[in-house]
This record gives sequence, structure tokens and C-alpha cells, in this order.
Amino acid sequence: MRKREFLAYRSVVNSLLITHAHSGYVQQMDTHLPTATVREALLFSAKLRQPASVPIEEKEAWVDKCLEMCGLEDYADAVVGSLGVEHRKRTTIGVELVAKPSLIFLDEPTSGLDSQSAWAIVCFLRSLADAGQSIVCTYVVEGEMFVTVLTTFLF
Repeated sequence: MRKREFLAYRSVVNSLLITHAHSGYVQQMDTHLPTATVREALLFSAKLRQPASVPIEEKEAWVDKCLEMCGLEDYADAVVGSLGVEHRKRTTIGVELVAKPSLIFLDEPTSGLDSQSAWAIVCFLRSLADAGQSIVCTYVVEGEMFVTVLTTFLF
């Protein structure tokens, strides 16, 4: 590889790494270690995805803040495998939030949820957006009320 090609390649790789470092992705499928607690899942993500220069105390404090934002304070010490679908989804979102992304992508975050849980997740995402979190979602819209709430995400 010639020097010019190498520099162009390195520039592209660095751009991708920077974008990845500042964004989060919530998969449609909630995949967690079923024996970990919610707090352990979030702390594991924080330790891996925040810079090593961030003190562990600061990471733990941010995990506590994310548990609060996600409405998971009462479930912090619950085993992930014992959670219902809505709280597993909130855990999945929390695992991404602890990385402090400037932008979070969610792939059909209400997929597999009953209408009440889906509404709770949509309202939760709305509250994150209201707090300044940039959110991009893919959705199969199930009702007019969802369209009204989701449309306001765009503005």
C-alpha cells in the first residue's frame, strides 16, 4: 500500500471510529447475560465504553444516573433474566446510554411489546429526547397515538 492510499485508509477508519464512539445502537433483540443484574450490565458497558481515564467512581455515578433516567432504580439489583420484556428493553437502552452517546439509534424499540409497554417505552424515549438526547428510531407504527408522539421527535 502506498503512503497516499494508507493515509486515506487511515482517515476513513478514524472517521468510523470517532462516529462509533459518539453513537449508540439498540438492537431490536435484547441480548444480555441472563445471570447479571441490571446494575452489573450497565457498569460492564460503562467500563468498556467510557475512556479508561474516567475514574471508576464517576462511571458508577453515571450508571446510577442512567438507572434513574431509565426508570430502573427499583430493578438495579434484579437479575436481567428475571425481568419482563419492558424492563429488559429499558436495560438495553441503559446499556447504550452509559456510553454517553451524542446520538442513539434504536431498531424497532417497541417490537415484541404489548401496547401498554410499547407506550411506556415511547414515552420514555420522548423524555430522553426532551432532556437533549438525539434519537433515531426505526418503527412499524401501530397506531395514530404513536404517530403523534413520534412526529414530535422530528421537531
